[in-house]
Order: sequence, then C-alpha cells, then structure tokens
Amino acid sequence: MGERPFDSEAVKSMTAHWTRAQPTVAAFIQSLVRNSHDADELLQQTAERVVERYHQFDTSRPFLPWAMTIAKHCVIDHARRQGRAAAPLMLGEAAESVAEAFVQEEVDAALMQRLERCLKELAPRAREAIGLRYTNDWKPKKIAEHLGMTANAATVMLHRARALLRACLETTGESGEASR
Repeated sequence: MGERPFDSEAVKSMTAHWTRAQPTVAAFIQSLVRNSHDADELLQQTAERVVERYHQFDTSRPFLPWAMTIAKHCVIDHARRQGRAAAPLMLGEAAESVAEAFVQEEVDAALMQRLERCLKELAPRAREAIGLRYTNDWKPKKIAEHLGMTANAATVMLHRARALLRACLETTGESGEASR
C-alpha cells in the first residue's frame, strides 16, 4: 500500500471519531460473535481498517454508521475464514438491524445530552414547568395550580419553553456546543 502524507488534522479527527464510536462498535461486534477473544481481535481489525480507510470517509456524514459497516464486514470475513464454528450469531438483515439499533442508541444518548444542556438555558420556572409536564405527566391545569398561575399562563409558558428548547437543539452542533 502506498504511503500517504501525514495530516495531523486528519489524525486528530479520526482519533476523536474512533474514541467516541469504539464502545458502540465493540458492543456491536460482541453481540454478533460468540467468542470474546475473536470479538477483541475483530475490534482491533476494525480499528485498523478504519485507520487505513479514513481518507475515504465523507466527513459530512455520521462516522458511527460508517465504522459499523466496516465492523460488520470484518465479522463476515472472519466467519468465512473460520467456517461454521465461528459463525456469527446473526448475519444479513438481522445484523443490519442490530447495527441500526446501536447507531440509534448513540444518537439518542447524544440528543439527551444536548437536551440537558438546553434545559439549563431555560428560566428556572419554565424548566420546572417542563419537568412537571414531561417527567410527572402533569397537565397544564395541575402545573398552573402548583406554580400559582392560571392554566392559560401555564400553557403559554410550556409553549414558549418548548419553542426555546427546539431552537436550542436546532442550533446545537454535534459536539454539543452552540453554533450561535
């Protein structure tokens, strides 16, 4: 394989992507492979392929699905080399569904972290109203009684708080930092 020039920004980017994705990729591989030693080797092999092919990664797209595809191919290649004894627990559409579930779980966790940061930006009373509505499942009338306001005022407060949260989530980037 030909040598590529060293690009420290690309190395930093790849390292950051892999560091975030590695636990999810490891769990994905372990869910497909019975033998923990094989799973460890496959994770290492996936990491090597990620490094080798990072120059092909489209940075405008999410990294995790790309890395999971590489991991899936490593598992398939391993199963072909080893024969039936090392056959993964599932392949094909089932493995694809598992990969999508792992990716969705990671996306959901990232969204929850962003939501927590955005909730901190709300006024304390609005944050309390949102908590009562979505944690306690209270209706605006009960929230209004609790906060000492009219039901209409509680409804308006909830509407405005949701609008602020939506705007915050839309302007918060992947890293969790506001892009405003």
